[in-house]
Amino acid sequence: MVLTMLPLGLVDTAYAAETANSGTCGDNVTWRLSDDGVLTISGTGAMQDYESYGSATAPWYIGRSRIKSVVIESGVTGIGNSAFYSCEALTSVTIPNTVTAIGDEAFYYCEALTSVTIPNSVTTIGDEAFRNCKALTSVTIPGSVTTIGSDAFSECTSLTGVTIPNSVTAIYGGAFSGCTSLTSVTIPESVNHIWDDTFSGCTSLTSVTIPNSVTTIGSGAFKDCSALTEIKLPASIKEIGSSVFSGCKALKSVNLPNGLKSIGESAFYGCKALTSVTLPKSLTELGKGVFAECTGLTSAYVNSALLRIREDTFKGAKYLKRLTLHAQNAIIMENAFSGCARLDTIYYYGTETQWEDTVIGLGNEALSKAAFTYMYKETAANRVTLDLAGTGLKGTTVWIDGVAYSGKDTVDTSKSGQVSIQLADGKAKTAVIYTFMNPGAKDVHTTYPTGMYVWMLSQEDGMYVSLRLKEFDNILQYGGASIRIT
Repeated sequence: MVLTMLPLGLVDTAYAAETANSGTCGDNVTWRLSDDGVLTISGTGAMQDYESYGSATAPWYIGRSRIKSVVIESGVTGIGNSAFYSCEALTSVTIPNTVTAIGDEAFYYCEALTSVTIPNSVTTIGDEAFRNCKALTSVTIPGSVTTIGSDAFSECTSLTGVTIPNSVTAIYGGAFSGCTSLTSVTIPESVNHIWDDTFSGCTSLTSVTIPNSVTTIGSGAFKDCSALTEIKLPASIKEIGSSVFSGCKALKSVNLPNGLKSIGESAFYGCKALTSVTLPKSLTELGKGVFAECTGLTSAYVNSALLRIREDTFKGAKYLKRLTLHAQNAIIMENAFSGCARLDTIYYYGTETQWEDTVIGLGNEALSKAAFTYMYKETAANRVTLDLAGTGLKGTTVWIDGVAYSGKDTVDTSKSGQVSIQLADGKAKTAVIYTFMNPGAKDVHTTYPTGMYVWMLSQEDGMYVSLRLKEFDNILQYGGASIRIT
């Protein structure tokens, strides 16, 4: 057997001979690759679409390691799919203002590309167009762009900032996912939906501005943004998808606006720095495990519109101490409060009987160990009971909707600590009791109010319920010659 050894220079020459340096890449578009690594695209119209592997790759794909820069000349209107896929030595690209579309995967895996200027003619950036351009530090998106495709800039790990113009109406799923150096982003008012995983894994992201035009945030949109400390949601938000802020372990506060209708499964899972949460009255749907493993959570307010508190909602929130529930929260599902061992206070907007009727699933033993404050008292139809605990009141006058009560019941609290009176109908809205200094004195100048206690009255299931507004307690103070409201 005879082996023929060629000098290294001859090997390179042989390789170059087998690799074409020019050809066509569209109906009226040609290409030319120079010896110094400049790939020039010329002609009119759009480039041909290619694939990232197989027999349909770009004609320069086999020699892609030689490409250092790409110059697309004026007249070319579209950059084809996978046109420059995996050109790992590519450091710069020139795009003329005749190009209107950048195709899917056009610059995918161009790991040496440091910057790109997209001209004001481009309207669409395709799916994965610049994905895995790990050296890309900046990108200018012009005001002509309306659509940013899914994963368009995904895993551009050196990208520190991006400005999205008001022309953009759609930012599709994963567009900036895995951009681990991205620190801030402003979403324009032209966007009304943030798609799934758009900014997931942006571990340096500390600031996000969401405009009042956005109504829905898709699943995982900000998942694992571990440096994000605060999120301000606009009043326009109606739906938060599953796992949206899951793993945002530095998130300390979030406002859930009134108008929000639903929160998806595990939306705030593992937000360990979150200390309190208030679910707005508009919220009617709550997914499983929404606040599970929020180990810094100490207080939670659940609104009256939620029929079901879903499985694992607060599971593992081991520092949760104070909880507010409503009688309308009629079903508490399995493990909703599992692991909430420090829960010691529950404010329940309902009666004791209503709590006893609540359906409670397994794994919620923490609820039975907490001290309850029942905010409503049970009464018969048209009979209202006012709890005077802690007021020191004994004999006094009750004012119903501004009129002194004149019924046959004796208002005497010396034994029971309650006032129980029969009203004419179920229409009363307020009850007020004043306390006086020197009541009944002949000299009216020595008689003045020293205290004031207020209850809101309402009818539920044909019975009166009373809610004491403790913020009004002792709101009146005597100043010697005058009365003032504090």
